[in-house]
Amino acid sequence: MAVLLLNAGSTSLKYQLFSDGGEVIKRGGSSRVKDFDQAFSQIIEELEFIGEITAIGHRVVHGGDHYQRPTIINDQVIDYLESIVNLAPLHLPFNLLGVRLAAEHWPNLPQVAVFDTAFFANLPTVAKTYALPLDLATEKHWHRYGFHGLSHAYLTHAAADELNKKLEQVNLIICHLGGGSSISAIQAGKAIDISLGWSPTAGLPMMTRCGDLDPGLLLTIIEDLPGPVNEQKINQVRDLLNKQSGLCGLCGYDDFLDILTARQHGETRAAAAFDYFVYRLVHYIGAYWAILGGKVDAIVLSGAIGAGSLDLRQALANKLSGWCSASLLAMPTNEELAMFREIKKLGL
Repeated sequence: MAVLLLNAGSTSLKYQLFSDGGEVIKRGGSSRVKDFDQAFSQIIEELEFIGEITAIGHRVVHGGDHYQRPTIINDQVIDYLESIVNLAPLHLPFNLLGVRLAAEHWPNLPQVAVFDTAFFANLPTVAKTYALPLDLATEKHWHRYGFHGLSHAYLTHAAADELNKKLEQVNLIICHLGGGSSISAIQAGKAIDISLGWSPTAGLPMMTRCGDLDPGLLLTIIEDLPGPVNEQKINQVRDLLNKQSGLCGLCGYDDFLDILTARQHGETRAAAAFDYFVYRLVHYIGAYWAILGGKVDAIVLSGAIGAGSLDLRQALANKLSGWCSASLLAMPTNEELAMFREIKKLGL
């Protein structure tokens, strides 16, 4: 018996197959998908001679205000997720596509949604709230959701194990650094703050997302772009903030390895983008250090940039050396294992 975990992104469709005991039987998929039906057919072929699959889990980026635990997918769940696509327009449509493709091929298997926002569902009010008119914000669900929760949850457990401490004993600053980046503050094993906000665009500058932005500047951007304010212009602004900005907007490279190479070759814009990213990292780490009262067991660096770049870790260590007493832990994340653990709680 096995549990299949599907992770569908805007340009990727990956999977891992876990045994009932939690061992990886097989993994695969593609990070450069152009035809999702074809990519899914390839996964079916790869799993053709595998034994019985008992359940299918899906990473779903957003659970809104309704779903905070692993949930068996039915029509009601799908209808709700379709109603909140505007909360994560770059991700939810592809999550739902993965659900549809799996349901077509395995119509009799239970499918489970595991939500990336769940780990941050119980943030303290002071961290979750925006200073907007309270009644309107409550009605519209305008508050911090946080994302990358599966990664932050896995890394919290993994760091506690590495430090030989119980989960409720660890205070951490976790840096998930990749194409999308986020930093969380963990107190006694629970999330108390996260750099991502109502959308995955907030917080750190990412490879193509701008990160934190003055809302007054956003209004000016909308005004300055030509044409009336309509759906076309809003989509143009959304594309500007999510696909043309971040480190790519600063130096022209949308891959951190390319930035490192260009920096080593003396390209000033690449070097400036690298320095800017380090600066913003230190900015958030310093803020969360203060929120945790300086009681931090470790700063965890993960993701393709965090765990994968020695240059970044050395630059960050140099910036923190004068005041930071916590250890730096470079750890790979495992969102699929976090998903598997959540699904097993349902007894499937």
